Order: sequence, then structure tokens, then C-alpha cells
Amino acid sequence: VLANASERLSSRASVSASAWRTSDATSVFSGLKSNGFSLRPQYAIREATTIAIEARSYYFDATSRPSPSNSGGGFGSREQQLGISFSTYLRQYYVNSSAYLGNVTRTVSPVGQSVVTDRTPRNYWTANAGWSGVGGVFELQTRIEQTRDRGGFVNQQSMVGVRAEQLVLPWAGGIRAEGELQRVTSFGGENSAIMRAGLAIPIVNGFAFKVDAERNSIFRST
Repeated sequence: VLANASERLSSRASVSASAWRTSDATSVFSGLKSNGFSLRPQYAIREATTIAIEARSYYFDATSRPSPSNSGGGFGSREQQLGISFSTYLRQYYVNSSAYLGNVTRTVSPVGQSVVTDRTPRNYWTANAGWSGVGGVFELQTRIEQTRDRGGFVNQQSMVGVRAEQLVLPWAGGIRAEGELQRVTSFGGENSAIMRAGLAIPIVNGFAFKVDAERNSIFRST
């Protein structure tokens, strides 16, 4: 079940909301349930600049079926967030940024035992800036995420990257290029890099032959 609603309150202010709920069952799980909602009021500071506040919540619960080797049980999680976002553009240039504060509660409930609950904060900030036009898209990206473990230590993961999509190569007869480079610093202090590059070669009537190559340092051969 899914429901969406939006309303323009004035020439500058608007509000939107959504809610959803799903349920399922499989041969392994007797129940799979999830639901969530979001509420987002938005205000246009000027024609090309908006600011918004968003509250959202997500819940998931799973109950496993008992078997000869497993007595069954359940587990789930609930995430709640409150954030603010900013967006602006000038001609083909744009800047977007958002920051969220929240927490995640995880539960495990083995059959015949007490429920184990673990609650941790989860905060993150994202930003991207670039330009977009008929010649393609070029964008700079960054993301910082923070969590806190049971000992009170703050764990932080950060990402910086650059992305290009559908860039026209004028000297190559209409061939378009795309690529992406990301540098990720993980919670444990380990660094990884993701690189992707490709070409889209037009054939006829909107069809193109696309070639991509990717290198991800997370996956290493042994």
C-alpha cells in the first residue's frame, strides 16, 4: 500500500507527504513487514533556490519459521531521521546539500528469550555541485556519515567523488563519454577507490553501442 500527497500552500511554500506499508511471507519467513512515512515542507527563497525540512521514519520486521535445526525467532530495525536540505541553480550550474540527524534501533527476539535491543545514532551530510546541459553532466560529490558504537566511539565514513555522464566528444563524431571516480574512507580507517569509464557510440535512430570498464579496490583477487 502506497499513498502520496502534495499541496502548494502559497507561491513560495509547499508541503508533501508519503506513507507506505508492505507485507509478505516465504518458505523461510512467516512474516516480512515494513512501513514508513515522510513529511517534507518546502519554501522557495527565490525562483531558483529552495530550502526544505524533512522528517521520515522506516520500520522493518521479520519472523522466521521454525525448522528441525532452528526454533525460529524474529529481528527488525527502525530508523528515524530529521533533516534539512538546500538547493539552488544558476543557468546550467547547480548546488545541492542536505544534512540528517537520526538513530537506528535494531532488535533480535529468539523464541523463548528476551528481546535484545541496540540503539545507535546515525547522522550524515551530502553535497553535490556541477553543471548540466545538452553537452552532458559533470558533478562533484561528497558524503560524510557518522555512527556511534556501544562504547561511545564515533565511527565516520567519508566519500569524495567526481562523475561525468553523456559528455559529448565533439572531435569524435558524436561519441559520448561517461566516467566516475570515488574515494571512500571507511569506519575502520581503510581506504578504497572506485573507478568507472565508458563510451556510448551512436549507431542509428537513437540506438548506441555502450562499452564500460570498472575497477573497484574493494574486490581483490587472492
